[in-house]
Amino acid sequence: MNFSCVTDRFQEQVVLFRSAPRQLVKKAATLIGASCLSLLVAGYGLANEPDVAAVSNAAPFFDLLDKHGEPADFASEFNNGKWTLVKIWQAACHVCGEQAPVMSQAHNERSHDFNVIGISVDGRKGLANANRFLNRHEPVYPNFIGELAVVAVNFQIMTEEPFRGTPSYLLFSPDNELMAAQPGLISKDALFNFIDSNS
Repeated sequence: MNFSCVTDRFQEQVVLFRSAPRQLVKKAATLIGASCLSLLVAGYGLANEPDVAAVSNAAPFFDLLDKHGEPADFASEFNNGKWTLVKIWQAACHVCGEQAPVMSQAHNERSHDFNVIGISVDGRKGLANANRFLNRHEPVYPNFIGELAVVAVNFQIMTEEPFRGTPSYLLFSPDNELMAAQPGLISKDALFNFIDSNS
C-alpha cells in the first residue's frame, strides 16, 4: 500500500514501516503529523499493536533490501555489540564514493569493536545504480538498499532533525544508543577519537 502524505519534501510515494515499535510510532506522530501517521499505521494494520518488542531491541531501519532486491535482515548486522557507524549514501553522490575507501579502512582497522553498515537511498528503482557503485568502490562492509523517503523518515525519527542528504552518518554505541549524527564528510581520526572518548 502506498501513501503520499509524508512525502511532500521527497516528491515520491513511500511505503512506511510494516512493523514499528510503539515508541517510534508515537514519536513519529509528533514529527510527521498524527493524521498522516494514522493513515500509515492503519494501512499496515498497526493501529492497535505494532508487532515489534521494545525499541531498544529493534534495529533503527526498516524495509531494506539486499543488493539482489530481496528483503534484508538489517538487525543481524546491527545488533553486534560493537560501535556501529551507519553510512547513508547514494550512487550519484561523488563524496559518498570518496568516503567508501575511508570507511572500509575504518571498518577493517577496528573490527574488534567497530563496524560500518551502508544504506543506499537509491531504492528498488535505482538498484542497478547502487550495484554499480558497490562494484566500483568495493566496500568491505555490508550494504543495504532503502527508499529515500523511508530512510529519511527513519533518520528524522531518530535524530529529530531533517535528513539533509548524502553522505550522512549515524553512530551507535555497542548498546545501540544513537550517539552522534553527521551530514557530510567524516574523518576516520575524528570518528575514532569520538569513540575512544565515549567508551
